[in-house]
Amino acid sequence: MVLIDEHEIPWYGKPNPYVFGTKKGVAEKWFKIGLVLFDRELSKDSKILKVVEEHHLKYLAPIGKRDRIKRIANFKDGANPFYHTEYEFGEKKIITNLFFTPNGKISKEKWKNYHFFCTNIDVTKANIEFLADLYGKRWNIENFYRNSGEV
Repeated sequence: MVLIDEHEIPWYGKPNPYVFGTKKGVAEKWFKIGLVLFDRELSKDSKILKVVEEHHLKYLAPIGKRDRIKRIANFKDGANPFYHTEYEFGEKKIITNLFFTPNGKISKEKWKNYHFFCTNIDVTKANIEFLADLYGKRWNIENFYRNSGEV
C-alpha cells in the first residue's frame, strides 16, 4: 500500500528509504504496489489518475464535492444510494467508481451528510465500509509528517 501526499515542503530529514521525490520509476523499482491512497488534491487531477491506471494500479481517494457529485448524492441516481459506478470526469475522461459514507452530519441537503470517495476498485454494498476504513490508513502519512517535524 502506498500513501501519496502532495507536499510542498522538501524533505530535509535523515535519509529515509520510504520517502521519494518525483524520480520516475523509483517506487516501482523498490516496491510491488497493490493500492495507492491519494489525498484529495491528487484526485482532482484526471491526468494523475490516468497515469496510475496506465500502470495498472488500484487507487482510493476522497473526491471533491463537485456539483454533479452532489446531485448524485442528493437524487440517488447511482446504482444504489451509496455508490455510483462509471463516473466520468476530467480532461482525461477518467472513469471511476464513487461511493459515499456517512460523516455524522444531518442536513436537508443530503450531500452534506457524506464523505465522497473515488476508486477503480469494484464497489459493492458489502465492501463500502471496508474501503472507507482502508482509506483511514492514509492518515499515517500525516502523522509521519507531524512526528518528523516537517510540518
